[in-house]
Amino acid sequence: MKTVPTCIVCNRPDQEQRLGVHLTPLKARIFDIVKSAGEMGISSISLNGSLDRDYSRQTIKAHMWQINELIEDSGWCIRSERVRPGAVWKLKRRKK
Repeated sequence: MKTVPTCIVCNRPDQEQRLGVHLTPLKARIFDIVKSAGEMGISSISLNGSLDRDYSRQTIKAHMWQINELIEDSGWCIRSERVRPGAVWKLKRRKK
């Protein structure tokens, strides 16, 4: 099992910054995967296959919502487009 680095002061999981916002290691990994997928995006199935274990669609969706809440002021968001069977996730500029 993969261990997550922890803070030496509080023993909580280290957080990583993306777009100037602190994300947990899992959220940072999800963000990086979606960002690296570029304009084509990444399907939920492929995203799940890139993570260290299987997550339900609802869990992936919840992480996306949480990431979007955290990066809301950055001018970026992660959007999904419905495709069968599931969704394709893309990093997009937030509409003004």
